[in-house]
Amino acid sequence: SEPDPSVVPFPEYLNIPRLDFYPKKLTFGIPLKLATMEKFNDCSNFIFYQTRTLPSFANSTIYRQAPVTNVTMENLPKSKIGFGIDSKEEWIKEYIDSKFCLVIRGDSPHSNALLRAVRVGCIPVVVADCLPIYSPVMKSILNMSDYTIMMDEKKFTQNPEKSMLSLLALSEEEIEVKMKHLAFAQRVTMMDHPESLFIPAFLHGAVSAFNS
Repeated sequence: SEPDPSVVPFPEYLNIPRLDFYPKKLTFGIPLKLATMEKFNDCSNFIFYQTRTLPSFANSTIYRQAPVTNVTMENLPKSKIGFGIDSKEEWIKEYIDSKFCLVIRGDSPHSNALLRAVRVGCIPVVVADCLPIYSPVMKSILNMSDYTIMMDEKKFTQNPEKSMLSLLALSEEEIEVKMKHLAFAQRVTMMDHPESLFIPAFLHGAVSAFNS
């Protein structure tokens, strides 16, 4: 039978593992890695991003697959971008060993990827225009723009490679500021942080919501 012209095949260079490992609920199964400049500088991966090959809902497939299908990996510093990793252990290892982690809009405004990135001390690069509006994390205390890098969905999808390469233009001072805010975000959101502020932050948020 002749191939369906409506189906666009993935580029041959993509490594799509058989198991298509994509941890949807993997947040607290990941070890806490404190956000520091030393951690950032020691990471061997520039960007981490893994997604699934199956279509997503809410017209998000084009956004979620753009960094994988529309990027020439040779132009990026060493990164871990693709359609899944064969094992949970390898996924966690590569995730922790990354400077920037993409947080791209999914089936809803909420994002598990955001908290995962915060947990491992990886600067979240948010490509989800609705996330700061409909699903901000601890919004009474944290400003997402302080500890993340926000990118416009449309511009990112049109040229994901250019958008990701723009991260190279960040100065050391800018990165230091992001890491300091990321370290604070860890204290606010992670209950197992050695200097956790989760309980007072949660109570503060509850009072703010009640009074609003």
